Amino acid sequence: MKFFNKLSNWYFTKKSLPYWCIFLIDCSVVFLSYMFIYQQLNSGIKTLGVLPNLSILIGCFTFFHAIGFRLFHTYDGILRYSSFIDLQRVFYAVVCGAAISSVSYPMLHNIDKFDHINLDYKNMLNLMYITNQPAVARIAEDAGVDWIFVDMEFLGKDKRQGGLDTVLNHHTIEDVSNIKKSLKRAQVIVRVNPIHDALDNYPSSKNEIDGAILAGADIVMLPYFHTVQEVEDFINYVGGRAKTCLLLETPEAAILLDEILQVPGIDMVHIGLNDLHLAMGMSFMFQLLSDGVVEQLAKKITAKGIPFGFGGIARMNSGLLPGSAVLKEHYRLGSSMVIVSRSFCNTDKIKDLDEVRNIFMVGINEIRTLEYEALAARDYFSKNQQEVNKSVEKIVEIIKAKNS
Repeated sequence: MKFFNKLSNWYFTKKSLPYWCIFLIDCSVVFLSYMFIYQQLNSGIKTLGVLPNLSILIGCFTFFHAIGFRLFHTYDGILRYSSFIDLQRVFYAVVCGAAISSVSYPMLHNIDKFDHINLDYKNMLNLMYITNQPAVARIAEDAGVDWIFVDMEFLGKDKRQGGLDTVLNHHTIEDVSNIKKSLKRAQVIVRVNPIHDALDNYPSSKNEIDGAILAGADIVMLPYFHTVQEVEDFINYVGGRAKTCLLLETPEAAILLDEILQVPGIDMVHIGLNDLHLAMGMSFMFQLLSDGVVEQLAKKITAKGIPFGFGGIARMNSGLLPGSAVLKEHYRLGSSMVIVSRSFCNTDKIKDLDEVRNIFMVGINEIRTLEYEALAARDYFSKNQQEVNKSVEKIVEIIKAKNS
């Protein structure tokens, strides 16, 4: 009883008020820091979508940090008299809180309330949107698009896709620079032209890639390749200065995929459904999905530990094949990236930036919401597998114990 009286006489008196203030300020900083980091990684619209449960989860982390503050007495000193020793205490307390949070997160994530809040951002698809308009790029970034896609490819494209409902962008190095300057978080992915020598009015592949990287490309994409040599040349031209992405969209590349994947320096592969389905004589690009072609290619790519994606995606409830159906296939196959298609928001037709912003905010939120559901479904099977493995281990132990 004396112990509790001593606690109340100290902790709940005016004398302790300055210490409570410091303690609460520390906890508030921790809470807001976690919230800020989550928002920076996941965009404001996704953060708002899970804000109530996210606040509870981060509140748990803050409590773990409070344990560290208490253990190391970070609130004992007044701020203006703080010394190096006090800074050490703060450091140890933060490390302690972070360690407890890291250990506890897997357990907390198994709770239904938190299972759709993924602190590992890599679990979400990287969304790409093609534009050379800085204002539109900023809107897309704010809505949660991860990569802004600058499309410099034009060589041979008109011949392959002429007369079809496709876009021939022919963006420029200047567009790369302008887009890069306009962004805060999103990365710039640049599709260059197929491997080529210098033309009368256009530089060689090496010089084109050099220019794209100097202008700010974070990822360089090689389209319409046919041979292993083209891939090797591309990797050499990039020279480790940016990430590399192969756009697999020819039957020849599909046949040689095993050999191509042996080339070191490939960071990711995107399966281009448009050119590939045309070259294979199909009527509809998503036949590659239903015929199992994408799945076969995906298995080879993932076996090498290389991230992959395929095709584009429209609004969730629009398109010949609804975007929601395509998105679920991305999760079934383990895809990491997808292009947000022109039909999602056609800025050639929609000029009002407020309307563009509304389309992106609503549309990207719909995509991410369905992703949370897909992740939860994927977690359902992985959790079941873990439970089965544990049960089997226990049964084996029981059998061995009986037989010994």
